[in-house]
Amino acid sequence: MSAAKPTKPADVTTAAGPAEEHIRRLQEERDHLQAEIERRYLQIRTAAEIQRFIGRTIEAPETLEQIVNLIQERFNLYYAGIFLLDPYGTYAVLKAGSGEAGRRMVAAGHRLAVGEGSMVGWAIAHRKPRIALDTGQEKVHFKNPYLWNTRSELALPILSGDKVLGALTIQSEQPNAFDEQDITILQGIADSLSNALESARLFSQVQENLQEIQSLHRQYLQQTWTARQEEIASLQFTYEDPDAPEPASALELPLVLREQVIGRLRLETPAPQLPAEDRALVEAVAGQTALALENAHLLRETRRALDELAMRERYQSSIAQAAALLAEHGTSRLDEVLRTLGEAARSDRAYYYEVRTHNGREFWHLAGEWCAPGVAPLINNTLFSQVPIEKVKDWIERLQRQGWIAGHADEFPPQEHEFLTALDIHVLLQFPIPNSSGSCGCLGFELLDGERSWGQEEIAALQTAASALTSTVAREELVYKLQSNLKETENLHRASAGLNMASSSSDVLAVLRQYTLLGQAEEVAINLFEHPFGPDRQPESFTPVAVWSSVPLAATPLSRQKLQDWMAVEKLLNPDVPTLVQDPASDPRLRTTAREVYVDTLQAARLLFTPLNFAGKWIGFISAAFSSDPAINEVAVRRLVSLSGQAAVAIENMRLLNETRQHNEELTTLNNIIRSASSTLDLNEMLHQVLVQILNATGLHAGLVSLVNPATQALELVVEHNLPPAMVEELRSSGLAGTLCEKVFRQGQAIAAPDLAAPAVDGDTSSLLAYGFFTYVGVPLEARGRVLGTLCAFGRAPQQDPPAGMRLMQITGQQMGVAIENALLFQQTQQALAETATLYQAGAEISAAQQYEEILEALRKHTIFGQADRLISLLMFDRPWSAESTPEYARVLARWTARSLDSLRESYPMQAFPARFKLSLDQVTLVEDIASDDRLDDYTRILFGEKLQGKSMLFIPLVAGGQWIGLINAIFGYQAKFTEQDVQRLMALAAQSAVAVQNLTSLQLAEQRAREAQVRSQELALINRVVTGVAASSDLRQALEIVTTEIVHALSVQRVSIALLNEDRKGLRVLADHSLIEGLPSAVGYPIPLEGNYSASEALRTRRPVVIPDAQNSPLTEAIHEPLREQGIETMIVMPLVAGNQVIGTAAFDILEKGRLLSEDEMRLAETVLAQSATAIQNARLFDQTQQMLAETEALYQASVGLNTATDHEQILSVLRSFTVLGQDAACVELSLFDRPWQEEQPEWLLPAAFWSQDTLPPPGRRPLKDLSRIDRPVVIQESELDSLPETFKHLLARASEIRSLLCAPLVVGGQWTGLLCAAYPHTVNFSDAEMRRLRTLLGQAAARVQNIQLLAETRRKADQLQTAAEIARDTSSTLALQKLLQRTVYLIRERFNFYHVSIFLVSEDGAYAVVQESTGEAGEELKKRGHRLAIGSRSVIGHVTATGQPLVVNDVTADPIHWPNPLLPDTRAELGIPMKIGTRIVGALDVQSVTPNAFTPDDIAVLQILADQVAVAVDNARSYELSQRAVEEMRELDRLKSQFLANMSHELRTPLNSIIGFSRVILKGIDGPINEQQEQDLSAIYNSGQLLLNLINDVLDLSKIEAGKMELSIEENVDIGALIHSVMPTVSGLVKDKPIELQQQIDPDLPGLRVDPVKVRQVLINLFSNAAKFTYAGFIRVEARLQQSPDGEAEVCITVSDSGPGIAPEDQKKLFKAFSQVDGSLTRKTGGSGLGLSICKHLVEMHGGRIWVDSQPGAGSRFSFTLPVHGPHTGQADRVVLAVDNDPGLLSLYDRYLSGNGFSVLPLTDPSLVLDRAQQIRPCAIILEVMLEGADGWQILQELKANPQTARIPVIVCTLQENQEEGRRLGADAYLLKPVLQDDLTAALNRLTGSRPD
Repeated sequence: MSAAKPTKPADVTTAAGPAEEHIRRLQEERDHLQAEIERRYLQIRTAAEIQRFIGRTIEAPETLEQIVNLIQERFNLYYAGIFLLDPYGTYAVLKAGSGEAGRRMVAAGHRLAVGEGSMVGWAIAHRKPRIALDTGQEKVHFKNPYLWNTRSELALPILSGDKVLGALTIQSEQPNAFDEQDITILQGIADSLSNALESARLFSQVQENLQEIQSLHRQYLQQTWTARQEEIASLQFTYEDPDAPEPASALELPLVLREQVIGRLRLETPAPQLPAEDRALVEAVAGQTALALENAHLLRETRRALDELAMRERYQSSIAQAAALLAEHGTSRLDEVLRTLGEAARSDRAYYYEVRTHNGREFWHLAGEWCAPGVAPLINNTLFSQVPIEKVKDWIERLQRQGWIAGHADEFPPQEHEFLTALDIHVLLQFPIPNSSGSCGCLGFELLDGERSWGQEEIAALQTAASALTSTVAREELVYKLQSNLKETENLHRASAGLNMASSSSDVLAVLRQYTLLGQAEEVAINLFEHPFGPDRQPESFTPVAVWSSVPLAATPLSRQKLQDWMAVEKLLNPDVPTLVQDPASDPRLRTTAREVYVDTLQAARLLFTPLNFAGKWIGFISAAFSSDPAINEVAVRRLVSLSGQAAVAIENMRLLNETRQHNEELTTLNNIIRSASSTLDLNEMLHQVLVQILNATGLHAGLVSLVNPATQALELVVEHNLPPAMVEELRSSGLAGTLCEKVFRQGQAIAAPDLAAPAVDGDTSSLLAYGFFTYVGVPLEARGRVLGTLCAFGRAPQQDPPAGMRLMQITGQQMGVAIENALLFQQTQQALAETATLYQAGAEISAAQQYEEILEALRKHTIFGQADRLISLLMFDRPWSAESTPEYARVLARWTARSLDSLRESYPMQAFPARFKLSLDQVTLVEDIASDDRLDDYTRILFGEKLQGKSMLFIPLVAGGQWIGLINAIFGYQAKFTEQDVQRLMALAAQSAVAVQNLTSLQLAEQRAREAQVRSQELALINRVVTGVAASSDLRQALEIVTTEIVHALSVQRVSIALLNEDRKGLRVLADHSLIEGLPSAVGYPIPLEGNYSASEALRTRRPVVIPDAQNSPLTEAIHEPLREQGIETMIVMPLVAGNQVIGTAAFDILEKGRLLSEDEMRLAETVLAQSATAIQNARLFDQTQQMLAETEALYQASVGLNTATDHEQILSVLRSFTVLGQDAACVELSLFDRPWQEEQPEWLLPAAFWSQDTLPPPGRRPLKDLSRIDRPVVIQESELDSLPETFKHLLARASEIRSLLCAPLVVGGQWTGLLCAAYPHTVNFSDAEMRRLRTLLGQAAARVQNIQLLAETRRKADQLQTAAEIARDTSSTLALQKLLQRTVYLIRERFNFYHVSIFLVSEDGAYAVVQESTGEAGEELKKRGHRLAIGSRSVIGHVTATGQPLVVNDVTADPIHWPNPLLPDTRAELGIPMKIGTRIVGALDVQSVTPNAFTPDDIAVLQILADQVAVAVDNARSYELSQRAVEEMRELDRLKSQFLANMSHELRTPLNSIIGFSRVILKGIDGPINEQQEQDLSAIYNSGQLLLNLINDVLDLSKIEAGKMELSIEENVDIGALIHSVMPTVSGLVKDKPIELQQQIDPDLPGLRVDPVKVRQVLINLFSNAAKFTYAGFIRVEARLQQSPDGEAEVCITVSDSGPGIAPEDQKKLFKAFSQVDGSLTRKTGGSGLGLSICKHLVEMHGGRIWVDSQPGAGSRFSFTLPVHGPHTGQADRVVLAVDNDPGLLSLYDRYLSGNGFSVLPLTDPSLVLDRAQQIRPCAIILEVMLEGADGWQILQELKANPQTARIPVIVCTLQENQEEGRRLGADAYLLKPVLQDDLTAALNRLTGSRPD
């Protein structure tokens, strides 16, 4: 996370504070992360324990209760509960809850509705977790009266694949109790719970399926046979001999063809009985007749097939030709395509309508037409060449819904029939031609005569041509769109280039107008908010930065505007899309200003506001005013939005560029200001230049600079520029008091007033406004926290807020403050130099004076005595004045007076001085008022006041050699006031004057004083040079070098060095050294300890010089005798450096001349120079320290940032090398970590984490810790100690040559020593305290960062482990492919946990061995090939684990004999074995191996235990599935045996039944003679029972064929369903002949011919009629037949058989269509039956593609209805293709075995991305689809198949483990089978559905 660069701290001594605070925060963060990891570890272990518990059993409710109690206890929760869905999926029912509240709710049957009313309902409905951190703020939280204290809740769905089983609710009494990791852990528990629940459900379901199959098998064997009604076949051919006598007997024989009775042959003869040979002849004729009938049928079918073949060839050739034309030329040769298709279809007209748009309306445009010869075209008829879409909207909807429209004109509704008849169209065929926009054209064919029509096969062929045309249209539309998109892309590219090259907002606006719809506007403006628009901070104003207008003067003002004056922003503007205002005049979202601009001025009819967004921030908008409706469409809007985003980027880039330019200009201005400040030494000139440059840079008109007067502390005008003269005069005369400038000075803060006339300005601005100024900017001039003055600028016009140049002036103010202070210091220095020169000149004149008057004249010339206008007198005492001796008189040596007075004396007795008037030898005495000063006597007052007319008087003592020898007095005719400088100069010259007086008194004394004056002058010159040089230098070392150089030459000593005290004041460090000795090395940087150093310590202590003569032999310098003798130093002098009251260092003087000492004058000079230089040195030193501290702080900050952002150990080492001594020519640097923190016990290993070397050496390996002692700070080991280093560090010495020093530093965090940082240096190093302090500071941060990186890596590792567990949990719940699951599991564990090898062993069936089932790598493949196994209980990790059921960890395989070494895995160093258990049953083990000892942490073991439990559940599920498959195969074998048994029994039963029925019929007919009534009754019973038994056998055989998928239909074309119903009615009459029942028929006379099997339909009708007759005792039986549309829009015939019988209860209706099920199944029921009839009817109807159902109420009769599609079922070829989609190749192979013997060919597909393409290519008859696919969403594939017109009608059978039939039906699945799928179920579903496949 980045942070702003900190400003310089006010107190550099606290610079280390932020670093320490940062370390503290890092330690707190580390402690928090450590606590969090421990909490997560406990949760993971708890989750593992709970999941192992779940894996045992979940069948009993008390088990669920134990689970929730365990969750509540281990996770410290308020409540935990488990809800399971009810069978209807409506409610979630509480099955277990923790605590007393949970038990009470379970007892009360607590349940929650699925949906939005509760957290549990929401989680189940949305299938994802929901968390409420504060239930008081959660909308869907259910307020449970049993759980009042709930404050936060977490609801987790219990999912098995995509199926929701229930939910787990977790509740806490604390708010914010859960986070994302809690969800991950608890979701893992929920997934384990779902696996166990689903496993129990699958086991239960398998058991139920087995029981059901066994029950069906028993029903087959135990069902009794019952009688069936006789079917009466109608005669079709009759021959009668008119001459033959009356028949006496009749012979009726069945016409049998391949064991199927297709008719009967009846022969009536006058003979009572035919001879045997005649009967044999008749039977032969019957056989030949059956064959002849079949041959005739085959001949008819052959002819029809030949005609169809010719038709197919014609269509195929024509369609291929048309497709070739379309593929090569597109629709450009459409007429030729239509001609080809029209001739193939033998139509009279073929045409193509396409959809076109004109003026916003869509039309059917006749794009092409072909007409047969003699047929008038329609293309020239405007009524038909351009048809509005709205007129044919319903027709188009029918086309799209049905796939085509075909039929005779008479078949259409009246309005359409009238239209077709008017055009002489008898037969019409049209196909939809959809386009990409969702509209639809059509391809049509017409016949102008009604003698023929198109069959289904022809329609299918022409539909293929329509599909080709559709593809061509789509392709051309795509090409057009691509060309349009290319053009659009080119325009966008040009626009983007224009925006990228734009240099101003106007350029941006020009590009937008050129390339977007903004070019249609009357006025366009780019407006920017004052700051980005955000939810928490909304701008109040905006500024138009660019405006274009068609009117001469733009209406939009180019100034800041208030948003509230223009619009209601949130209602009008949208940050994502443009907003169009339809009526600006009345839109309430526009305010007054906007209406004035847009409506009144521009008269805009429409407004468009487009947002400007940059980097996710809404920075402004583009406003556009249109005089009319703009041409707005989706492309235009999309282009506008795209380019507006780029425009925002361009504008923002320009803003940044302008800011950069402004910043550069400011830097240039500052550079110029700095140059100006350094180009002149004159302060006023410098200030004036700076002021002019500021005004030029800011554009302000005038300005001034004011400085504070030190004496009065008042602000005074110094320089001005462009101010009115009157204003300048006013400011100079009246001052700046009360002005804004003075306010800036007093407050020390900048003041900006962009508009002085505004009422918000605080202060008096009337004078500025009077002078014509409207803008003011003032900044303080500061230096070192002190305000020196102000910089003020004025503008003639109001400006924006803040005014221009505000920031520049503030920066300049800071720079000018320093420059002014330097200039003032320079002025003071110059004044000091001038003063020195004046003193020197005056002293020279005084010293050179030969007369006393010359002395007095010099004083008048160079001192304030020159201001005396009455009298100046020079007096000398007769003897020096002292405390013991008072002079008697004072003699006037010289006098100056304005006028001569007789009263003036030449000498004055000292008694004449007033007693109260006391003079002092060391100060000036001033009498300010002679007339009123009571210290003067009357004589003196009269003399000086009245006679000389004096007002003030001044007495200056003359002191020479410490003796007061005289005085000077001066009389002023005014009230005199003098500065301290004047008095100091006077005192200095008075002293020289005293000397001069003595010199003149004595020539010898005068010569001596002259020499002293010369010396003093030289000293002053020396002092001046030193002070000037030090003050002018900003570098401390350079300043000290000036001092040492000057002293060496002035005192003629051989060497002078200056050393300053260290921060701890325990030692000195030489900073300057100047020597005249050749070859003597410099001592700069040399440390000087104070301990044992007498000279330096004494000088610092006493603050007096310490002189050591004969230094080579003095006991005071015994410690340094040798160096002194080597350098020849005889005398040492050490002087203290005192600045103020603080000793800061010493100056050492070395003298080589033996016996020479410095004189007192030389000592005094040296002390004076050092005293004058000490303050400047201290200032320079403080400045240098400040700069160092700032640099240190900056370096620490940069290093801290680098450490905080480091993501690995290499980056940490790089930062430390960049900012510490580790980067100072180190040969190599190593960062190493202990294998565990060094606390009481020493770690064992040192692990290298990062390494760097100059020679790019390879990093070292880990090594044991030997002979290493703890260190608490960085330690430097020099060359002499390297040999005794511990072995741990010697590797560094071996990795680099010529190592002279070694730095070792501990890494300590939170009081724990975690590692080492070592650096080897090829030279001897001596680091300063500051360097070591910086190293220690950054080491603490580095240690904390290293720990954070480790914690982060550990956290990520645990997150990867949890994710791995979640992925494997999902896999275990979504697949039964065991081998695939195990393979994915071992590789996931190896990759995610970074282990060497992973294997899964499964216990063999005999329980003796653990056999490798899956293993990683090449070694794993070899182990699987060998069938590697380990005996359970053997001496191996796996043998132990599988025997004991407990995990086993071997941390070091070389030390533990239980490890079984495998030669294929030579690098194993640690091994972990975890049992895989289901409850207490061990099913296998997970084996994990690592190349690192101690590689397995408790967290690893806990997570791997969870994975092992999940895999164990998956193994158990797969084995259960395998058992169920075996059971299914066994049931299939039983079913085969049942079918064989039925076939054999039917054959054995049919033979005697045929004899029984035949002979009983013969006897009943009287052929064998007459019979009595009793015999007739008995024989009728025999005959009826036999017939019933035969029918029952036929029903059982039919059901057997149906279930085996062997029942076939013999489809006939154009079957008259009405005639078929009529043919059944005689049979029905026989059924009800003995009952008062009326037979009714309601048959639609216009029913079309059907494609059906008439025999099977007749069988269905007879069965329904038979049931109606069986249960109806009086009333009616009615049959109805009508034409209707199916739910899919297909034409179908619905046939209903209704009766007035007793009706059927709703609960009994569910079992009507099940085999062997009856409403009354008791032995005492009134009616017979096998319960097979309706089941057979259902299958026969569904084979035709129809439906069957019942409507009935008790007491209201029953209505049985079934439907038959008009076009019949699809009777595909023997090689019908089924597309099977699944990830499991084995399952696809099973489908192929299932279906290959039933006439289907299976095309397997494992890549789900190819489903749609393959379905379109091969057009399969059906698709088998698994919705739980890897890498794809099967539900989405199903939705795409049903949404695509080419695949929508292909039946889709979903075969999956997921129970979600409702979703399957919603998305269009035609059948839904749950795995494992049985062959019979799949075959039956395909046989039923293939009839709905499109041709």
